[in-house]
Amino acid sequence: ELGRSAFLSVRTLKELPDWAPPSRKELLGWKSAFALDHEQLVGVYVCSVSAKVTHQGRLYISFGMKGNQGHLCFRGLTILRSALEFVILVDNVQDVEPGGNGVVTVVLRKPIMMKGQRELYNSVDLKTGERGSAALCALFARKSNGDADAENEEGDDSDSEEDVLSQSLRNAACIPAEQQPFNKVLEVNLPGLPAQGFKDELLSEEWDESSFYVELITRMGASGVSVARLVDDSDNSGTVEHVRDVNYTVPVPPAPMCPRATKVTTSCRVSVPAVAANERSRVTVQCSSMSHDVPFGSNFVVQEQFDLVWDESGCSCTITKSVRLIFLKSVGWLKGKIQSSVLTEQNKSSELLLAVLRKRVVETSRIEKAVTTQRGMVWEMQRRTSLFSNDWQAPFLPHDHSKRWCWLDTSYTRHPWMPLETPREDAVSCTTPPLRLGDGWRVLGKWEVSTNGCDEDDAGWQYALDFYRNDVLWGKASTGKHCRRRLWTCDFQEEDGSPPNPVLATDLLKL
Repeated sequence: ELGRSAFLSVRTLKELPDWAPPSRKELLGWKSAFALDHEQLVGVYVCSVSAKVTHQGRLYISFGMKGNQGHLCFRGLTILRSALEFVILVDNVQDVEPGGNGVVTVVLRKPIMMKGQRELYNSVDLKTGERGSAALCALFARKSNGDADAENEEGDDSDSEEDVLSQSLRNAACIPAEQQPFNKVLEVNLPGLPAQGFKDELLSEEWDESSFYVELITRMGASGVSVARLVDDSDNSGTVEHVRDVNYTVPVPPAPMCPRATKVTTSCRVSVPAVAANERSRVTVQCSSMSHDVPFGSNFVVQEQFDLVWDESGCSCTITKSVRLIFLKSVGWLKGKIQSSVLTEQNKSSELLLAVLRKRVVETSRIEKAVTTQRGMVWEMQRRTSLFSNDWQAPFLPHDHSKRWCWLDTSYTRHPWMPLETPREDAVSCTTPPLRLGDGWRVLGKWEVSTNGCDEDDAGWQYALDFYRNDVLWGKASTGKHCRRRLWTCDFQEEDGSPPNPVLATDLLKL
């Protein structure tokens, strides 16, 4: 394990807002260049060093297992078969003097010899940019203060050593939604899910294979699931917050340059606020995941958020799933591809989420609850065959994917009420929603087109250039538009004594 002083130095770097863990490629490059087998690589920064000429390369910051033994290592790019290299012991650094334009001067206690140079250096000028300068200044500001922090935090159980990668995931989870909003991909009402029973499952000391999140990722194909110990991060407001890490391996959809499977680390935060009188129970589960083996996998974090709100009886729950993608480093031209792939996979996993929740309703003992009325919603999608015709058909282009089923839920995927045995040709030929409810609900009317009289034409259609999820991009003018949609709704009432079908959307999706 890291020594106490080294651990505090590592934590100082991890708490920087733009800190990111080293990638696998950077870790392998550091190990091959420097024989520091008993140290942990914490940060890697693009850097240039002036030594007669300017050498471009990378600055590596690592810490050892005893005391504050760590190193600053630089390796430049190879020029004419020689590359500038040097290694500075952390304890040999007397001061770090910040300059302008991301340049810092590292003042040494004892001079060092750089590989490829013939003179000793008492200081080194490093141009590491804002990220690297902030890291060096913060690191050695803490070091100059001695170990006072260690004495102040003696006996604090919450400050146990954490994996660098895990802390990066938790830092990403703290980014406010105002800075980077979540995209809602699912909203359903689930009658029959007891509040207290589900809370107890999420807050249990141990998560086994039957636990909610472990079962969810297992249905997604995860193997080798390992759940770390629970960390209690509760505050004085009465909100209970539990954090734990989950490591596993999942298959990767076929894609260029991607492996068949990747290791994933997920930091799960369960938040249960205190409930006052006449307030509804609620639970928030936030899962921040990083894939280790896909291209640029360490450069971004996929964050899922499950919000569960129960009614006054504590037996009917509204579940909202939202997702956002946080880029820790640049991924170049792959950014758009990563965004579309993540959104597609998240839409697919929504069906698995419903299956896991349904199981908990079925396995729950019958609970007396008030009869509820819900409104089911389904989107009908069509695409114009050509811009100069008025022939509208179900979406037919290859990139339309699940939209080719015509009848979609609020996340624009095949509606879960559509029978599995229904051929797509039969579904798209229907003039009304071809949906079939399960037991537990009775129809209070019939499917009707929903209109508000201003954003759609007389038949309820809205038009746009593509199948956007943002309502602002849809209107009632069809000129020059290739796509159209209209919303069908129907009311249902829960029947007593029957297991309910939980798939009922309660609001329109707005992204």
